[in-house]
Amino acid sequence: MKMKWLTVLFALPLLVPAQMVFQENFEVTPADERGILGRLNGWKEAWNKEGDSLARLVDLNLNWEAPFAARGMGIQIDNSRQTAFRDLPEALNGQTLYFSFLFRFFQEEGGTGQFRFRTDRGHILAVGFSENQFYARAQNQQINWGSVRHRENYFVAGQVTFSEDGSAARLTANVYTTRASIPLESPTSWSGIVEHQGPARRWNGVEFMAASQNVVFDDLRIGHTWQDVAGTRR
Repeated sequence: MKMKWLTVLFALPLLVPAQMVFQENFEVTPADERGILGRLNGWKEAWNKEGDSLARLVDLNLNWEAPFAARGMGIQIDNSRQTAFRDLPEALNGQTLYFSFLFRFFQEEGGTGQFRFRTDRGHILAVGFSENQFYARAQNQQINWGSVRHRENYFVAGQVTFSEDGSAARLTANVYTTRASIPLESPTSWSGIVEHQGPARRWNGVEFMAASQNVVFDDLRIGHTWQDVAGTRR
C-alpha cells in the first residue's frame, strides 16, 4: 500500500531544541509529597490525570554518556499492569519521527515494560521487553530479539512513520547497552520492525506501561532527526 506523507508543524514549548517534538526528562519537583507526577515542563496535560496519576518520580538516574546529563529522577509506574499516558499537542499523522528513552529492569526473571504510541481509539505501536526479551509490537504482529539483563541500563531508539490519515504506521527499533556504541547517524538496520494497518486514526498520544514496579524509565525524546533523540555520544 502506497502512503503519502505530510509534514506537520508543531508549536514547540520553550527550552526544547528546534527539531524536538516532545521531550520529558522527569527532572521536576514532584506534584505532592508522594512523588506523583502532575503538570510537567510547561505541558498543559499531566501524565494521566493530575489527581489520579499512576506515574511516580523515583530518586534514580539512569546514567548514560552525553547528551544524557547526570540527573536524579526517573519515572516508575505506580500500579502493576497500568499505564502512564499523555496526549500530545498535535496528532503525529503524516510524519516520520525518531524516538528514544532509557529504562532499567530490577528483577532477574519475567516482567514487562514498554513504551507506546497510541491513537484516540486504542490502537498502539509498542517497543519494550517481556520475559527477558526485547520486542516490537503492532496489532497481532510481534518481533522478538535479544535478551534483557536485570540491573542494566538500556537505551531504546527507533523510528515511526504514520500515513496522513493514520490508517498505516510503521515502527522500527534498536536497543543499546552502555557497553555498545550508539551510531552517530540513523541506523541502516533495525532489530524490531512492525507495521500497522487499519481504519483511519489520530496518533496523538504516548504512554509507558509496566507489569510491575521493577521498571524505571527516563529521558523520553521524540524528534525529527536521529541526532535529536540520540545526541552526540562519542
